[in-house]
Amino acid sequence: MARLLVDTSIWIRLLRGDLDLRDRLAAAISRGDHVVTCGPIQLELLAGRTLRNAEAVDSVVHGTRPIPVDPREDFLAAGELAARARAAGTPVRSSIDCLIAQIALRTGDVTVVHADRDFDRLAAVSTLTQQSWAGR
Repeated sequence: MARLLVDTSIWIRLLRGDLDLRDRLAAAISRGDHVVTCGPIQLELLAGRTLRNAEAVDSVVHGTRPIPVDPREDFLAAGELAARARAAGTPVRSSIDCLIAQIALRTGDVTVVHADRDFDRLAAVSTLTQQSWAGR
């Protein structure tokens, strides 16, 4: 049983009707995996909320257990993580992704599920546990 921190990149594809991802997430849940979220993912989802997807976005934002942000630790560590990726020659496009990765790293028992190359880059310079579900 795992805790899956499902990134916005996956939620967007699900909201757009990606049946393969829907089936993959449903299979993970049926195996006993738990889907969790965090404030930065909720922020991204709400920023993209429209009349068309409002009900689905609200369901994810309000119906998924959030991992709390630790403001004393997470913002500074996310910045350091971004700097490590840049120093390694693989800069990250989104500082929000750095914050999501840091929350997962601090929590320790979470796998970030994504369709975003930033998390591959962050995993290369940290101990981030992640799975790319891109192209599936």
